[in-house]
Amino acid sequence: MATDPRTEALRAQLPSWLLIHINALGRRTRREQLRRVIVEIVTERGWSTPGEVAAILGMRAANLGARHLNPMVEAGILERRFPGSPRHPAQAYRVPAKPPSPDDP
Repeated sequence: MATDPRTEALRAQLPSWLLIHINALGRRTRREQLRRVIVEIVTERGWSTPGEVAAILGMRAANLGARHLNPMVEAGILERRFPGSPRHPAQAYRVPAKPPSPDDP
């Protein structure tokens, strides 16, 4: 399968272990498995647009957003760069910073 240069450039920035996880995804991947890989991608990259994550995964950005990114935000797994404007043209997602535990020194 030929990929476009943008997808190749995005994938080239990822570590090999993550590429193995991405390549192991099938066309009918279980939701939980796909969402774990989305979290891995966003954790590695930091703020990532739906288009970037979709390109890395070989998906359509609209489908990714509706089926995965939006529910992951609602569940607190991801956060939006512009939380008050979900359709902001520069919208991006990241894994929220973990609040410090009272047990942390």
